[in-house]
Amino acid sequence: MNRYVWVLSFAVLLGVVTPRAGGQETLSDVGLGWQTLFTVVDVDVIDKAAKLTSEQRQAIEDLMQAAMAKAIDQRFVLNEQTRKVYDTVGDGEQPEKVAAAGKQYAAAKRAFRDAMVPIERDTLRDIRDLLTPDQSEKAWTGYERYRRSRVILSWVPIDKHGHGLAPRELLKRLKLSESDAEATGAILDEAEPGLDVSVRRLMDAARAASKADEDNPETLGRKLIELSPEDDSNPSEVRRNLKKAQSEVAAEYLRLCTRLAGRLSPEGRRMLQHKRIEIENFEYTLSRSWASMRDKASSYAQTCKTLTIEQKRALKDLSSTATGQIRDLLVPDLASRDAAMLKGDKWTPDEKRVAAFSDAAQKIRKQLDKDAQSVLTPEQISEVDYRRPSPAKLRKMFYSTGERGIYGTDEDE
Repeated sequence: MNRYVWVLSFAVLLGVVTPRAGGQETLSDVGLGWQTLFTVVDVDVIDKAAKLTSEQRQAIEDLMQAAMAKAIDQRFVLNEQTRKVYDTVGDGEQPEKVAAAGKQYAAAKRAFRDAMVPIERDTLRDIRDLLTPDQSEKAWTGYERYRRSRVILSWVPIDKHGHGLAPRELLKRLKLSESDAEATGAILDEAEPGLDVSVRRLMDAARAASKADEDNPETLGRKLIELSPEDDSNPSEVRRNLKKAQSEVAAEYLRLCTRLAGRLSPEGRRMLQHKRIEIENFEYTLSRSWASMRDKASSYAQTCKTLTIEQKRALKDLSSTATGQIRDLLVPDLASRDAAMLKGDKWTPDEKRVAAFSDAAQKIRKQLDKDAQSVLTPEQISEVDYRRPSPAKLRKMFYSTGERGIYGTDEDE
């Protein structure tokens, strides 16, 4: 993974402030990224309990979207500060430069956090002020519990490739039938308080781990260079506590997902399993390489500029069908992984199983590529197939300098 991209994703994991700043609990200090500061599910959770008027709902949506706009501004500032860290760290061979980079990075994170927390806190206060006392009493405790559950996305690795997702947000992404939605809603209402206890412990452990990072700039700088969270062979007590809390939440999450699957219809269960495979990046676990996972139908849809509406729909349908077939192959492995983790065992796929899955998935993708190309005209295939450059691409290649090479740079693609 590109080092700069990794650093930006690692960036949101630092920050220590009082968890209930100004009377409102905030999450941007424990790693909730700016992209998920607020979503439509926030509005739905409040609406379900408080029975909002249409005017209240619109006002709340406006407040949340305004907060997101402010958060994006702060993220751009953070991006620039993070780039400057590498001007300081050099080749990583000089301890004083590593320590200086760590201090610079910690300062950038503190500034980002100190800007984000008031945005989140003030927005929550303004939202609550829109509610009547009766609405607030009915909705706010459950809403704060829901928001805490979203820490799962930032702090709970399910395996080496992916994270979980707040259960309500996970179900929101499914097109469940009315009966399935009612059944799973009852399970969530029952299970969320227990999950919340574990999430609170995780948040405390996350704040302690962030504080330890800020207090040791040389170690923090080394993490940025080596892209390694910590030496697992000799973790500190703070890191052991964090890992234990993460494991507890992961187990609660998996137990809840198992209960939800057990109450769903066959089609609802399939949708849940497929969405988990997507969110948890489970296919990466059994794939031999990321390149083998390329979906050329989606690539064609994104890069070809002359597609008709009918062609776009056809490519989308082809991609969706192939993706469903591949995820069906992974469902037994997902169940096996979940069962092992719930027993506290480490799960590693058998090499024969990896080979069998990779071969089957490759056949599906080859057929997908063939079917996708049948949707396009020869000219469109030339437009998106870099092996057969278009006339415009050929001219660009001809006039490119030898220093860039005949195919130009990545930016030219």
